[in-house]
Amino acid sequence: VTVTSFNPLEAFVYKDGFARFTTVPYNTSEEDIDNKFVHLTNSSIQRHNEDNFMQDEDSDMLRREDAILGGTKISFSMLQQRLKAIGIDWALLWTKMIDVILKSLCMAEDHIPHQVNAFELFGYDLMMDSKMKVWL
Repeated sequence: VTVTSFNPLEAFVYKDGFARFTTVPYNTSEEDIDNKFVHLTNSSIQRHNEDNFMQDEDSDMLRREDAILGGTKISFSMLQQRLKAIGIDWALLWTKMIDVILKSLCMAEDHIPHQVNAFELFGYDLMMDSKMKVWL
């Protein structure tokens, strides 16, 4: 996200990006609370589990294919295809993502000092829950 002005708000959202996943399905069980492969999507962490993941007979084929084709990071276009395949509307999800971004920028606008002829770049980590609610 590039912000050229906070007052009035003028922001530009780059439409390409990537999604990161874990090599282990997310859960909140007490025995997995310290399992970094469940809770952290960072590729530098997940790559240490990909070999074990590929040999795990319980891993589903799509997740194994992910590990082969690009690890735990996929492009928005690939994410869009996958969500469409399971009946999720990308346009609606994208609108929800933009809504979260705009709300966060509005909350921050009074705390960012105005600088003439300057701009700010922001990266966002957004999560979607099982109901496709977007979280910052």
